[in-house]
Amino acid sequence: MGDPARSIVIRGERGTGKSVVLQALESVARDRNWEVIREAANIDLKAKLQENLLPNLLAKISSQSAAETGADNALNRDAQAGYHFVRTLRSRIEEITQILGEQQRGLLIALDDISLEDSSTLNEIFAAVQHGFRQCDQLAIVVAGLSPVIDDMLDLEPSTFMRRSYQTKTAPVTFVDATRALSEPLRDHGVMVDDEILEVAVRRTLGYPHLIQAIGFELYEASRGGEAPVSLEMVEVAVERALESEYPAE
Repeated sequence: MGDPARSIVIRGERGTGKSVVLQALESVARDRNWEVIREAANIDLKAKLQENLLPNLLAKISSQSAAETGADNALNRDAQAGYHFVRTLRSRIEEITQILGEQQRGLLIALDDISLEDSSTLNEIFAAVQHGFRQCDQLAIVVAGLSPVIDDMLDLEPSTFMRRSYQTKTAPVTFVDATRALSEPLRDHGVMVDDEILEVAVRRTLGYPHLIQAIGFELYEASRGGEAPVSLEMVEVAVERALESEYPAE
């Protein structure tokens, strides 16, 4: 039986660190010499996978395999030919995991910012992954998205197996942790922040990791690297700029 952690679902509110967790898992996979395909799960996902990500990865690992074995196998010839014939997502993923398995390696598919704009593509990917799991391929998948979207995703018929995945939820950090995360880097770089002003800044982060980082950077810039103490006006400007960078107007 396969490890349930081969499929992971990360849910949470916007700005609570879902992408950070996803990146950490990608780093673990790369440290183990696995290949990683990461993409936002939006309306362009299928085209990116079919026309770029999967064929490019297949060409890369096929060339590596040929170089190691000295054999110009059929898969490598197909990759060099540029795929002038139609292949499905499932067949491409199967070919990739087959070659990686021979190299004692695997493939992690990481889908960020899950959207149901193109649920048929998600269905194809989940069906391919489920097949790979049944074949005991060296394959893993991680998806991240807003909780309501994740709930809808798990209702898709081919993704029902994902309900058995390891699931985790991100949440805003506590006030104490947010205070430490904002104040320590500033003070370590010589930026003076009054405790009352710091409290205002921390509350404006809402406990969101991205806002903590963005507001901290803006305060450092506003203080000119510690030349001036942080003021309430600096905090208001920093918050406004951080929000503009993290949540740009459409």
